[in-house]
Amino acid sequence: MTLSSWKKVEAEYARLAGQRLQTIASRNHLDAFIWPAPHLEADVGKQLIDEAALTALQALAAERGLKDKIGSLFAGEIVNVSENRPALHWALRGNGKGIPAAEAMAREAEKAAVFAKKAASGGLGFTVKTVLHIGIGGSDLGPRLIWDALRDYNSNGPNIRFVANVDPEDFAEQTADLDPKTTLVLVVSKSFMTPETASNALLGHEWLVKALGETEANNHLAAVSSAPDKAKAWAPPRIASSRWMKAWAAVTPLVVRRPVATDRAGR
Repeated sequence: MTLSSWKKVEAEYARLAGQRLQTIASRNHLDAFIWPAPHLEADVGKQLIDEAALTALQALAAERGLKDKIGSLFAGEIVNVSENRPALHWALRGNGKGIPAAEAMAREAEKAAVFAKKAASGGLGFTVKTVLHIGIGGSDLGPRLIWDALRDYNSNGPNIRFVANVDPEDFAEQTADLDPKTTLVLVVSKSFMTPETASNALLGHEWLVKALGETEANNHLAAVSSAPDKAKAWAPPRIASSRWMKAWAAVTPLVVRRPVATDRAGR
């Protein structure tokens, strides 16, 4: 980078690199390096940064037009230039009023939340003791992270099992001790063209049909996708329209529900 402000940042780093963190941590005005935000506080007071370095970083941000870029992000403008689209992850926090795509995302998130509450309360016509989550990549890792981080170890709500591996042994292991009568199979895929997810989804459907019959098996299916037309082409008429949740391409699909305790294997 040849920006003059970047050269200044490099110079400040070279100046600070030889200093001891103990010396920096004992300086005055440490509060200037504790930066609060909603639900988060960053304390960099014990890092290689001081007033001069902070000023250099702020000059770099100004020269790069960071403030304008932040404004473009929250205005819903195209900031993802490689895919020529907005980046709307932030809108999931509910602050996208006036941006059509963000408002549509909020409506779909509310639909998913209503469905999750209905499933957890027995409103699907059967008691949901387990959600069998089928996906791969971000459609698997994102929900696994949320489940692992936020689950309530004292809750009596439904459990979650995850199936991602195309090896049928993964599906067999996760369903070995499950009762299809109390299991909701949730298929999650942005494109619904991922072969691993399609293979496991068929296994899930066959598993339900074998135990419950075709009609009742379809009552135990739900899906999340950003390509509902392709998803419905895979599944008609297995999954009712009320069981489809649309995930927007800007985000990883997640269905929000009350977390509960499991062991490390997801049981």
